[in-house]
Amino acid sequence: MDGMYEDATATTLYERDFTAWAFAQAVALRGGDLSQVDLANVIEEIESLGRAQRNAVRSMIALILEHLLKLDHGVDRQSERQWQLTVTTQRLNLDRLLRDNPSLRREAAALLHEEYAAARKAALASFDAYEPDRIAAYRAALPVECPYGEDVLAVD
Repeated sequence: MDGMYEDATATTLYERDFTAWAFAQAVALRGGDLSQVDLANVIEEIESLGRAQRNAVRSMIALILEHLLKLDHGVDRQSERQWQLTVTTQRLNLDRLLRDNPSLRREAAALLHEEYAAARKAALASFDAYEPDRIAAYRAALPVECPYGEDVLAVD
């Protein structure tokens, strides 16, 4: 590693070079040398991977909801095809992620309702940016509670 980028305060390989640390952990685990495994950080990283997958599901659901709101309530239809494409793309991405991580499928319905408020805010921000004269009507028209069921996440 180039000395210019090394962290002078880092004391462990985990802190100095994550990639080298990960490789060393894989070697130790494959070799059965558990005395060389940095167990605390391995556990933390495994949990972090699960959170990252869950956050990806959240993000996809929020985008689907935001664009469904635009499709269902947008007056200016100029961006309609792009909104539909976003919904389709995110549904495909979500389907792939849930096939690879089936345990997250159980959480999808709850995440749908958890992410709705953020999706509504994002849709309103977009409407405000492109149709500021209609923002009051959009605020009144967009439901405060999620009007969608789990079926909106499915690939058509």
